[in-house]
Amino acid sequence: MKKLKKYFPILFFALLSVVLFYKFFFFQKYPIPGDILIGHYHPWIDHKWGGIQTDYPIKSWVLFDGIKQILPWRLLVIDQLKNNLLPLWNPYILSGTPLLGNLQTAVFYPLNLLFWILPKLDAWTIYLTLQPFLAAVFSFLFLKELTKKTIPALLAGVAWGFSLIMLNHLEFGIDGHTALWLPLSLFLLEKVRKESRLKWLVLLSLSVSMTMLGGYPPPAIYSLFLLALYFLFKFRPLFSKKTILVIIFVFIGLGLSAPQTLPAYNLGTKVVREEAVFGESSGEPYFLPTENLIMLFAPDFFGHPSTWNFTSKIYYPDNASVGAACFVFWSLGLVFVFSKNKKIRKKKPEMLFWLFSALTPTLFMIDNPLGRVLRKVPISFLSDVAPMRMIWIVAFALTVLAAITMSIFDDLLKGKNKIKSKIFFFPFALIISFWILSFFLPSSNLSQSTAQRNLILPSLVSIFTILSCVVSLKFKKLWKPLSVLIILVASLELIRQGWKYNSFIDKDLVYPQTEITRYLQENIKENRLLITNVELLPSNSNIPYQIPMINGYASIRDNRYDYLVRLMDPKQKVEELKTYPRIVYQPHWKSQVANLMGVKYILSLSIIDDKQVKLILEEGKTKLYENKSIYPKAFFVTDYSVENSISSIAQKMQEINLREEVVLEEDIFQTELGMGSVELVDYKDNQITLKTHNSQTGLLVLTDSYDEGWKVKIDDQPSVPVLRADLNLRAVLVPPGDHQVVFKYLPNSFIQGIYIFTFSFLSLLTSPFWLKLSIFKIGNKKSNTVKKLLN
Repeated sequence: MKKLKKYFPILFFALLSVVLFYKFFFFQKYPIPGDILIGHYHPWIDHKWGGIQTDYPIKSWVLFDGIKQILPWRLLVIDQLKNNLLPLWNPYILSGTPLLGNLQTAVFYPLNLLFWILPKLDAWTIYLTLQPFLAAVFSFLFLKELTKKTIPALLAGVAWGFSLIMLNHLEFGIDGHTALWLPLSLFLLEKVRKESRLKWLVLLSLSVSMTMLGGYPPPAIYSLFLLALYFLFKFRPLFSKKTILVIIFVFIGLGLSAPQTLPAYNLGTKVVREEAVFGESSGEPYFLPTENLIMLFAPDFFGHPSTWNFTSKIYYPDNASVGAACFVFWSLGLVFVFSKNKKIRKKKPEMLFWLFSALTPTLFMIDNPLGRVLRKVPISFLSDVAPMRMIWIVAFALTVLAAITMSIFDDLLKGKNKIKSKIFFFPFALIISFWILSFFLPSSNLSQSTAQRNLILPSLVSIFTILSCVVSLKFKKLWKPLSVLIILVASLELIRQGWKYNSFIDKDLVYPQTEITRYLQENIKENRLLITNVELLPSNSNIPYQIPMINGYASIRDNRYDYLVRLMDPKQKVEELKTYPRIVYQPHWKSQVANLMGVKYILSLSIIDDKQVKLILEEGKTKLYENKSIYPKAFFVTDYSVENSISSIAQKMQEINLREEVVLEEDIFQTELGMGSVELVDYKDNQITLKTHNSQTGLLVLTDSYDEGWKVKIDDQPSVPVLRADLNLRAVLVPPGDHQVVFKYLPNSFIQGIYIFTFSFLSLLTSPFWLKLSIFKIGNKKSNTVKKLLN
């Protein structure tokens, strides 16, 4: 019985996770938004799927990143690893782009081990299932340590693990798996503060590294900020041996993630955010509308994406609600902050910290002078990331505040002082005010009826919570069963939101084959595809089929490629060159730049009447054409010019024959270049092997994207850097004769990351020894702190 009681929270959270994913566990439906592809995009929409005779219904359009970004990248990572390749380069989008440098690929996240145990989609599903479970367990541990009470800790586990922000980002995979480590890190920080044991410091390092490897930069950055603030708030004296040890072990944790984070930082330095296409003037939501704060109580106040009636200006996933039951407690906490009760005053500093942690990000998120200042900060990861991403911290802070308030209420019930029910006037008044507000909404577009309908459930849960607390004031023995009932009701309310929002689909409908995808898969090889309409094969969905494309969907990329793609439009003016906001899309195929970039196949919804192309396949409305004018993958040129600015390079490219001449950015001091022949021997994701024959020194152009991580070996000679050519392609000087030319991708940032990881890992492994050594250097007196550490 004691063991059952000890492990009950884990079993409870596991049960809730199974209930959330019941469609998978009992009906073999997968939590993947594949309905977006087969229900909207060609060539899939040209077919009938799942026995449905109309277009396949789409449940929630805002889940598209799950099927068009995160899952394709992860599957590519796993495929490369299983083929004994380092997952460093993605050849399938943007004419090639760093894979490891994209933090969202989560290449080294340890839970990727699931893909070695289970089939791919099963592994992905279990990986998603673990998100709410682990988040709940870690929150429980932290709040149990903080409050010393089980019931408030259970509420925190439910509220954070199954919060709207967690469940709305569930099928993206990386978001929640980054944020879920925050409560564990805080728990470990508390343990170190109280016990000073080496095992807690080691686990703290591992937890910090997991945060960085999870795959989603915003919650990783903000989690580290909150961890630092909590450290400054809790540790006294601030300057001590214990403080130094915490800092050392946190940096060890950061070092363990260096093979992933250093390449990501390197790629991030190449990102150009232009106001014309990003942020405020792009039309993308940057600030949270103030009125959306009502969604903390009623998440569906402005409608819901799955019912296609969401009317807010922002994306629905940006929602910090942790449930109506928690709403009652954290709003009650606002009342307790002003109380003079002795029991409350003891917890007041803790409550104020978490109130500050919720309010400060909220002030940054809404449009006000404070948020505007952040927009101008010359630090990319602060100014380029929309403040709304701080909503992760808001949700977690409200969770902790609610649990602390519940524990205080429990203490007050056990005390001798009589508690008056009027303390619940504030949360009750807020509920009434929300209803009053709903009557002032316009009724023409049904927003009033939508808001009022969606106020009913949170109002019922809140009133039930308030009444349970009020009844417990009179009948204190009822508090324990009623508090358990509150947690059950809160769990069902949140899980219902998860069911309502997330898509589940049959396994065979995830990236299904069509005649066109099969043909491209078999014939495209090292060439590329271009789409002429946004309703065709969307960027990244081509990756599972291993179909290389000109287009690409990646927020973090080298924007030099954007300028090259813009030049595929023959009417593009050099002075108007600009980057793309997120998705690189170019429908113009008839230009020498397109031929240069290897556009062999074109997907179109309309007939292309041009002698340069040939119709290969027609599938429903989708037509596949072959471009007969493309240049070889690699070729020699007879001339080159040198330009130093993007505009001058672009201007020169519009004036020359790109098959015979190349534009470089540094002089190679060759007065005469000879032609030669090139044979493509092997084309792998991270390595390309060519055989060349030329009688004179030749300048070889390879029509893949440039990155300084690419090196070239000619025969057995030392590696040489690759030249940047034609804005963002590769070139290399080849001496006369017959040679084997090997392009290999191994960025210095990754090598440096491996060195830092090795040093950090060895530091962690040998920590018991160097801690002793540090005592020896100081003198013969052994510090109490280190004695405890080594126990």
